[in-house]
Amino acid sequence: MRPMVYRSDMRLPKRLQTLLARPTTLGARTIRAGGWSTAELLIAQALRLAGNLVMTRLLLPEAFGLMAMVSTLLAGLVLVSDLGIHRSVVQSPEGETPRFLRVCWVVQAVRGTVLAGLVLGAALLLWLLTPVLAAPDTVYADPRLPGLIALASVAMLMKGIESTNQFLAQRHMAMGRLTLVNITGQVAGLVGMVGLVLISPTVWALLCGSLLGGAVRLVLTHLVFAGPRMAFEWDRRIADELWHFGKWLMASSALTFVAGHADRLILGALLDTESFGFYNIALMWVQAASQLVGKLTNSVGFSVFSQVRRERPEQRAAIFYRFATVIDGLCLAGFVAMLFGGPLLIDLLYPEIYATSATFMPLLGLGILVGRFQSLNMLVLSEGHSRTMLATSALRAIAICISLPVCFALFGTGGALLATALSPLAAAPLLIIRAHPVLGRRVRMDVAWIVAILGLAALLYLIKGP
Repeated sequence: MRPMVYRSDMRLPKRLQTLLARPTTLGARTIRAGGWSTAELLIAQALRLAGNLVMTRLLLPEAFGLMAMVSTLLAGLVLVSDLGIHRSVVQSPEGETPRFLRVCWVVQAVRGTVLAGLVLGAALLLWLLTPVLAAPDTVYADPRLPGLIALASVAMLMKGIESTNQFLAQRHMAMGRLTLVNITGQVAGLVGMVGLVLISPTVWALLCGSLLGGAVRLVLTHLVFAGPRMAFEWDRRIADELWHFGKWLMASSALTFVAGHADRLILGALLDTESFGFYNIALMWVQAASQLVGKLTNSVGFSVFSQVRRERPEQRAAIFYRFATVIDGLCLAGFVAMLFGGPLLIDLLYPEIYATSATFMPLLGLGILVGRFQSLNMLVLSEGHSRTMLATSALRAIAICISLPVCFALFGTGGALLATALSPLAAAPLLIIRAHPVLGRRVRMDVAWIVAILGLAALLYLIKGP
């Protein structure tokens, strides 16, 4: 079967088709995709932060701690079962064929249904066990948490039946359509949240608004993207290919969840509900910068590196470092913004009750610098080394699980913040080793980054540590 030609979708207005049309050269497409990804993240973060500012005036800090725990559980189940379907569509030579896309959709739908069942099971376990095991005044002891988690299972069902044509758009770096869908869904969710909170100022309004945004996004994935209509189709060979590529990613993603969310799981048991809410407010601002780097490396970088490997492998090192230079600049800018501007933003924009969040931001901001190694991560994955992703995720997970409670016990909250920010650095040496065959001696620059970040962390802790 011939690969499907990706072209404009007549379901969109002509002016919008022109705006979303793709340039022809790789360089132009990379710049345009990066521009769309950056625009999406900036708009998304602006909406998220604006919504957060509104909500902090209508809800108590504990509501944000509860929602953070619900989001953490959902993210954990998603990552634990992640087969890397979107990356298979981007990387596979058959990724453009209707049959491949439909089989991916079937696998994704089954996975979503299973996840919804697991979410309900987790809610039941929390309802039964937390009254006995949870420490008083922590987020785990809140009687609303099991019900919130049970309702959140709807999000898993909706995510499972989204169209896989969105991954085809990512393969061709048609980020304009992805931006349109993601921002529209977020706006719908934000409007829903604000409206429901004005009617009933409770944490339930936050969750229901989020589900509304997910429903809008689900519908748009089937209407906006070019590609085949989704329908049941099965091919054992394609399913085996998805498993072969994704089995290491699934284990890696499970460990990635631990590495990326263990801070909330552990601190949720160490801090009182209010302080945990303050931590999540500060973390949200830091993640606003970190997610820009993640968006560019995961959506744009992986697509670019995969295409270069397929079409002109001799240029991999040169193109990688051109891309990495941009990422390094963004990481530096984000860190400086959090160091000097983060506390000012908290003091300026939030009620006085949230002032504690300002003291958390400088040390958490170090995580933005560590995020520059995500470029190496995507380079190694584009080379097909999904097993390496398992090893790097394991290193990060082990580092955070050991360092966070130890640092909290020895150095208090400041030590815990430092452990949270720096733990992903544990995987950097392995990434450098795996990237050496492609990058050669240029990896010395990456080694220098590790030394500089550790030195800066020690200095910053002495000056800014809470």
